[in-house]
Amino acid sequence: MILYCKDETDGALFLALDFISRLSAISDKIKIQVSRVPASFYAGLFRLFKNIELTDQPLHSIDLLFTSDINSQTDVAIIFPILLEPLPSEFTLPVNYVPVNRTQQINGYFLSETFSAIDMIRKLFTAQDLKGMRILVSAGPTAEDLDPVRFLSNRSSGKMGIALARAAFIRGAEVTLVLGPVSTALPAVIPCIRVRSAAEMSKVVQDNFGFCDAYFGAAALADYTPEIYSEDKIKKQNGGFQLPLKRTMDLLRALSAGRTKQKLIGFSVETSNI
Repeated sequence: MILYCKDETDGALFLALDFISRLSAISDKIKIQVSRVPASFYAGLFRLFKNIELTDQPLHSIDLLFTSDINSQTDVAIIFPILLEPLPSEFTLPVNYVPVNRTQQINGYFLSETFSAIDMIRKLFTAQDLKGMRILVSAGPTAEDLDPVRFLSNRSSGKMGIALARAAFIRGAEVTLVLGPVSTALPAVIPCIRVRSAAEMSKVVQDNFGFCDAYFGAAALADYTPEIYSEDKIKKQNGGFQLPLKRTMDLLRALSAGRTKQKLIGFSVETSNI
């Protein structure tokens, strides 16, 4: 595998170092060549990895490009080159490279965050024992709106469900992720359906449940939602405030009653009697 640092900014080099450290943890069979590394502090860091070979000359074939200078954008990115537009004269592409899907495309290049690239490579070194299976995962919290500015929610980060989806993808499954309102970074290689409320999540999961082989219910769906939604902001007033709530759907119970061949795996956070 050949990594190419298009520029020598701290951001691009640190991104390359982080990426290489993750690759090294996957397998010692991955041999990496790195070009365009200045003979400085960074070169010493790169040499800490036994499977890395540094080269002083620009390489003529690359697999991944690290840069912070794409169309004047300042964000550092890993680029998956593809044969869509004329390439810079300093490098060409391997003809057998398969580009990732569902990533942002700029100037004929696919941009991807680090862990999507890592997941794609880890998949090459992992038994594809889930190949052919369709797995549905729900993750994150829900937000039950009271009025235009307030809502009820919980502390779910979505990380557990996202980790399950990534693990299934790495093992060869076709994965769909249904995700509540979170700010956690998402893998670009996994289709994700974003939802907000428990009702929205329940509907999306039910709509997709018939097509899956297994469902992982890792989302923290709200058990209760406001009986009435106020179109205007609820004003403060003297004394207390009554907030009538109604029960939301028990999604796992509903799916269990109507399933055919699907496997259901549910999770519940408890604070006592764990």
